Parts: sequence; structure tokens; C-alpha cells
Amino acid sequence: MANKPDGKDPDPKKRPTLSWLDYVRKTDNELLKICRVDTFRGSGRGGQKRNKTTNAVRLPLFKIAVTESASRSKAQNVTSALNKLRLAIALKTAPEFRRGEDAGIFPEEIQPYLFRDIIRIRPQNPVFPIFIGCLLDHFIIHEGAWKLVAAQFGVSSSQLRRFVEKHPHIGMALKSTRKRQAEDITGVQELNGEEAP
Repeated sequence: MANKPDGKDPDPKKRPTLSWLDYVRKTDNELLKICRVDTFRGSGRGGQKRNKTTNAVRLPLFKIAVTESASRSKAQNVTSALNKLRLAIALKTAPEFRRGEDAGIFPEEIQPYLFRDIIRIRPQNPVFPIFIGCLLDHFIIHEGAWKLVAAQFGVSSSQLRRFVEKHPHIGMALKSTRKRQAEDITGVQELNGEEAP
């Protein structure tokens, strides 16, 4: 059951490609306008109220879809789903989101969290998706060199590794980025007639 009957994604050829940062910075209302809002009945425990109300939310945007059904309140579920969507956008390396072009300049939102010798930012912080997206951009630009990325953020490489280990979704995004970079290199070598390593 969709709230917006015309909530289909526009033709990808006509869609302008914005950077991931442009999408993450959008307000809740702006994000809700560009993605479809599906509501459904949440599964699991919760008794009669859970089985009678349609308060679980799914927000698909391009090839990303997040769901939230933790709360009995539909409004809280929408807010939580929007936060999850922002994080998913920051971690996504897809053609829909330009990546790595502005990595030399840190956004003003994350300036207070840089060069502190330790990374102190929690997932509940509204700036967290921006921080994570910048981290992923720097890994893409520096081709996975931990020391170079750590130097850009003003922390040691061991601090950076601990931060990534603490948040497994970041590690998964880094692995998929490395895999994609390796496939790109192999594809270019095959086009040039070189042997792949």
C-alpha cells in the first residue's frame, strides 16, 4: 500500500546525478518527496494493536530500500527510516550517486569531528552519515590506503581501523568498494590485452 500513487522512480536516463552528499543533506520532507513511502503491517510480537494497524514503513529510493517497524507510531517509524536511508545513501557506491569528486574539501558539518586523535561520533548523531560518506570517499580516492585516509582525518590508522570494526556496515561498504575497484582494473586490463594478476 503506497501513500503516493505516482511514487515511481523517474527514468534513470533523465534523472540528474547528484552527489551522495546532496541527498544526505536533504530535509525529511525533501527526501519524502523523491522516494516512495510504502506502509504495511509489521510482523512479529506486539499483540492486537500490531496486527490491526498499518504503521511499518518502507522507503525505496533508486536501488536502496529501507524498512522500519520498531515503533507503534508510524511517524516515529518514518523518522527512523529516513535516518537509515541517509546512512544507506552515504554507504552506497552506485551510479545514482556521484562519489569522490569533492573529497579534498570536508563538509562544514564534520569539521568539529576532525583532527581529534580519536573518532568520537555516534550513529545517533545527525552528522554521522556525512562523516561516513566522506570516509568512504577518501577510501575510494586513496584506493584503500589506511594510513593516507587516517592522515586526512587526523587520527592514527589503528584508531581508524577500530572505528570501522565498531561499525560493521562501514567495513562491508569498504569491501564492496575494493571489490568493485579490482573488477574495474581487471576490466581495463582485459580491454588493453594485458593479463590480469
